[in-house]
Amino acid sequence: MKVGNIVFSVLLCCLCSTVATADDAQARQLVQQARNQYDAESMYAQERAFELFYDAYGEATTYSLRSEISDELVKVYRNYTKFIKNRIPPFLDYCEDAQASLYRKLADYKDSRGKRLLGQTQLHQGDISGLTLVSQAAAEGDAEAAYLMAEAVSRGIEVARNADTAYRWLEIAAERGYAPACERLAAIHWDGDPNWNAAWNQSSAASYLDKAIELYTQFSNLSNPVTKKELQDYISSLRLIRENMQSFIGYNTGNVIQGFYPSFLALRLSTYNEQEGGLRVRAYYIKQELSRYGGTYHIAGLPDLDLSLIPIRLSYNEPEYVGHASTSYSPDDSICLQIDVHAENYAYANNESSRWRREIEINGTIAHEMAHCFLRSKYYSIFNGNYPYYKQLVEGHATNVEYAFVNHTYFDGEMTPETFAGSWCSSEYGNYFRWYRSHCLLPNGHTNWSVIEQHERAASPTGAGGKVRKLISGPDGTFRAPLFFR
Repeated sequence: MKVGNIVFSVLLCCLCSTVATADDAQARQLVQQARNQYDAESMYAQERAFELFYDAYGEATTYSLRSEISDELVKVYRNYTKFIKNRIPPFLDYCEDAQASLYRKLADYKDSRGKRLLGQTQLHQGDISGLTLVSQAAAEGDAEAAYLMAEAVSRGIEVARNADTAYRWLEIAAERGYAPACERLAAIHWDGDPNWNAAWNQSSAASYLDKAIELYTQFSNLSNPVTKKELQDYISSLRLIRENMQSFIGYNTGNVIQGFYPSFLALRLSTYNEQEGGLRVRAYYIKQELSRYGGTYHIAGLPDLDLSLIPIRLSYNEPEYVGHASTSYSPDDSICLQIDVHAENYAYANNESSRWRREIEINGTIAHEMAHCFLRSKYYSIFNGNYPYYKQLVEGHATNVEYAFVNHTYFDGEMTPETFAGSWCSSEYGNYFRWYRSHCLLPNGHTNWSVIEQHERAASPTGAGGKVRKLISGPDGTFRAPLFFR
């Protein structure tokens, strides 16, 4: 952005509406506060000084004072933008809703980053006009804004869906050095993702991932020790993905398991351990996949899940379970949820085939139990064990979610329902799976929610239908999301 001689005229246009009650004495007080606040080594202090100088300009009445303030504001802004460029990794430049006032002033100052951050806060609050600001920021050169536009256009969020345009926005974000864009391009080409009209190209995928690792590594020596450790761990996980990629390039993966081809998500999940921390990270990526394609995964129309409120436990000594979702309801219609994974009940890996089968089973279990959580958040009565179709509905729904997840993540969408029912389910759960497919699906393969609603009313003592319940934390409190999860 140019900030030389045009700054004064820009501010005059932007702030003319605020000068009706202008007061030079008040302006000078704000200037002094800004000078006292300023610290070139503190991001917060620079942001606060920028706001104070900005407000002082709006208060000032005389040309000389405005000119003086404008000169200081230019210097503060230049130093601040240089600080952001050199000290804040682009992939950690998150917006904070409480900072909306700062973002608005930056946006008024014609700062593209400020427009993107303000647009993001507006979108967080349900204001779709925020996408206009994001679009402006993307056109003006902001890398993350280009990435956000790629997501919006790819999914048709408040704009016309266009796979080619979305892909080009993603390329632009990568060209601007935005590591998550390179990472996404690696995933798209590894999978040959049709949602982006992208060709299946393992070599391109590997090259994009190499670039992502390089961009992340440039900031690996962060000053905050906790963030530094998380970033280094994240880079290590990407390097493991890259090693797995290399082992599969040109390899007939069907030799591992018939029909097997691990998606980028499958490779990512395999880099996390089976302890509770690793299970939690896996759950975030699995939930993101389910939510992104809600119809395919039979959760469209169900309330979203806040995983920070749901404990995900590694549990033992329950040989009858491989996973379990538990629920408690409160009189105020709130709900607590918990997911347990019984990893000790899976066969341990002793070769490549058994290693990937274990991966499929653990991650499929997380998807299965998460499906129960999604369904429980709206439907209560069909979970009554006395209802004749309880298991067919509840387990039928979850096994169909699990099938869709396993099929698309590990078998490139080529596994038939009958193969899943016969080879990956017990005979009991295979029957629930088939029943649900026969009775509860639309012709396009998505869940027919009117059928579920009818069963909910039939199972309810009062004939009540589905009701969204507020998800709250239990005695374990809340859990922090993985820092580098997107």
